[in-house]
Amino acid sequence: MIKVAGLIIVIASSIFAGCVLGNNVKLRVEELIYVKKLFLMFRGEVEYKNAMLSDAFQAVALRAKVPYDKVFSELSNATEINCTEAMSTVFKREFEKNIAGNTYLNRDDIEKIKEIGDTLGYQNRTMQLSNIDLFVERLELLISDEQGKVNDTVKVYRTLSMMTGLFIAILLL
Repeated sequence: MIKVAGLIIVIASSIFAGCVLGNNVKLRVEELIYVKKLFLMFRGEVEYKNAMLSDAFQAVALRAKVPYDKVFSELSNATEINCTEAMSTVFKREFEKNIAGNTYLNRDDIEKIKEIGDTLGYQNRTMQLSNIDLFVERLELLISDEQGKVNDTVKVYRTLSMMTGLFIAILLL
């Protein structure tokens, strides 16, 4: 009786793990869409409100959810006090410090986001807007690629987790 209960727990926990991993894939795509939305807001602040970088970062920070609100708030503070550090350094540091481990994004996604920091703060407004547009286009391509893979990846995770649970159950018998 205890052995059967243990087998059921092993199978159920492996299936649950597969469901969690599959859900994380979906949440990653949703978070990429949210990052795109944030940078579109940032672009709008720079283009239409003609805001300085610090004001644009602060406006996005007020609308962003955790952990992005802290990132944009820190970027606003760093640009407002005329920090002697380069914007790219500050941008990368703040994203690394506040995003890593607090998000569903993987390491490559975070690196791609940090690349936009290289183009902010030292060019004219038109070039910055063009670079933000290029970044948003790259995000759109990444999102469309990942959305195409989501269903297949979720199925693979669920199937493999179920098979792993059954395999472990067979080994324990």
